[in-house]
Amino acid sequence: MLPLMIAIDALVVTMSPALSALFVYDRQLIESGELWRMVTAHLVHFSVSHLFFDLCGFLLSAWYCHRRGYRQAPWVIASAALATTGAIFLLQPDMARYGGLSGVADALIVFAAVRGMAEKGGMRWPSLTVLIACCGNIGFQLLSDRGTLEALAGQPFVPAAGAHLVGAIVGAAVAAATS
Repeated sequence: MLPLMIAIDALVVTMSPALSALFVYDRQLIESGELWRMVTAHLVHFSVSHLFFDLCGFLLSAWYCHRRGYRQAPWVIASAALATTGAIFLLQPDMARYGGLSGVADALIVFAAVRGMAEKGGMRWPSLTVLIACCGNIGFQLLSDRGTLEALAGQPFVPAAGAHLVGAIVGAAVAAATS
C-alpha cells in the first residue's frame, strides 16, 4: 500500500508545478529551514520520462517485495529516502536541486535481489542478474557522469549517481541485516 501511495503522490506532484516547486530539494531553502524538502524531493521528477522510469523500477521492486513477503520494504523506502538526500546534502554541497525516486528504487531493487539470492529455489540466478544489472547501471553513471536515462532518452538533467549508490548500499544493508 505504501509504494502505491508514494507512486500516486509522485504523479500528482510531478504534474503540478506548484507542488514540485514546494517539494523539490533546494539546498538554499533547506539551509533556510525548509527541512521537509529532504523527504519530499523524492516525489519530484523533472520530466514525464524521468517519472515513468523511476516508477517502473520502484513499483516493480515493491511488487516483488510484497509478493515474496519481504515485510521490511517500508523500512528500506524510509531509510533510503533519508540516506540519499542526507548524503547529497553532506557530500555534494554543489548540488543545488535534486528530485526523483531512483535512489529509493535502487534501494528496493538491491534489497529484493540480495534477499532473492539468499532464498532456496529458482530465484537465485534471476536475483543475481538483477543485482549485476543494477550495479552495472550505477557504475556506468559514476564512471561516465551520465545517467542511463540521459544516455537513452536525452534527458537534460544531471543524474545523481551518488544517490543511486547510497540507495543500493541501504538496500544491501537492510537485506543483510534482515536475512
